[in-house]
Amino acid sequence: MGALLGGLLGAVFGASPAVPRSAPSASASATVISSLTPPRADVLLDVKPGPAGEVTLLPTVLGKGGFGRVVEGLYQGQPVAVKLILDMSLDTWGLPADAATATATPAQGAKTCGRLASDDEVAAKRNLGDADTGMEEDMNEEKDNRAAAGGDGVDAAARARECSAGSGPKPGPHACGEDRGVVKPHGGGRGAGVGMPAAEAGQAGVMGFVVAQLAQEVAVLSRCHHPNIVNLLAACLTPPRLCLVMERCETSLDKLLYGRPGQLLPMEQVVSVALDVARGLEYLHPTIVHRDLKPGNVLVNHPGGPDMVAKLADFGFSRLRNTVAVATANPEVGTPEFMAPELYALTNTIVTNKVDVYSFGVLLWAMLSGKRPWEGMPMVVIAVRVTMNRERPAMSDVPADRRLRKLEHLVRQCWDSVPERRPAAAELVKALLLVQEQMARRAG
Repeated sequence: MGALLGGLLGAVFGASPAVPRSAPSASASATVISSLTPPRADVLLDVKPGPAGEVTLLPTVLGKGGFGRVVEGLYQGQPVAVKLILDMSLDTWGLPADAATATATPAQGAKTCGRLASDDEVAAKRNLGDADTGMEEDMNEEKDNRAAAGGDGVDAAARARECSAGSGPKPGPHACGEDRGVVKPHGGGRGAGVGMPAAEAGQAGVMGFVVAQLAQEVAVLSRCHHPNIVNLLAACLTPPRLCLVMERCETSLDKLLYGRPGQLLPMEQVVSVALDVARGLEYLHPTIVHRDLKPGNVLVNHPGGPDMVAKLADFGFSRLRNTVAVATANPEVGTPEFMAPELYALTNTIVTNKVDVYSFGVLLWAMLSGKRPWEGMPMVVIAVRVTMNRERPAMSDVPADRRLRKLEHLVRQCWDSVPERRPAAAELVKALLLVQEQMARRAG
């Protein structure tokens, strides 16, 4: 028990029914993303402020997170969400931090592709704490990450140190081409420069961590093209103008579930969103593991309408591999309420796509019940319940008229303690299509 707790202390933390839509094209679903997949040619990897640089920021802050904020913007004349990392970057974009205080109201349906909800902000701060405690990914994973991103091997922390010294990294392929690796800012790690004052070394280490995390997201999203994956339009990893330019989505599943007290998501929409999420996972797996699937990371366009579509977002924890299993020194990253039990095991160093399937089960339960899993419980308590007691969120919290037998069975399959027994994402899609067909027959 003490060993388990010790390991945990260091862990990262009424609308109209939707009409069933046709599935994504066979070519999109059959494509397997790997490190050999080239980044999309339409993604600009050195975006700059102003009309000449393709992106213009607007003075409306859509949300704030632990590492920065998301603001409205225009990219090639279209409205976008710009995820800015660290508030100091606002000045370099011509948008003073003290001036950009207008916040989009819920009525605007403003939800973007960053960590905006309160629980997301807490998770980001926990991530920052992990960087400060000096957790590092193993060297093999770091080498694979750089190869997957097509980078030149330039260390993210080294680029951050150049930035803190005032020189800044030179523009080039490495500016947007390296995957995420957790930086060790203290104790002689890569984030600590030789002879640096402690405060400066710590700042460089955190900057390196942030740059590397953002680069990981770019490495994954720049290779993805699917209707259920949020679209990356442009990016810049040259400090201090760190940003992602994403398509702007209308809202999030988190707001649909918890932003309307007393209203449950209609069952047709529950199945529609679940099917979209499952299709997104089917496209990603087995070579990309999301690792942080939850309502706040599922964005929704046209909520409640016939064209309603859900998209997976926030790939900062994701990994791009040529194999099914991911070896990592830090398997326990993610959001505790949605983390699979094997991620809490001290002896486990392997992450597979089955962790996403477990999270999908919790996500489906949340949509059916309208409740937050393990609400108010600290991470240690959740870990003990899920691993040692083998507890799961109570199906009794789901109203009786929403407990369809096939859906309940699917949720329990996703929650299996043995990862290998959980269904594949393709099986989730098939099961949900059957449920959708069954519901349509009953309605007709």
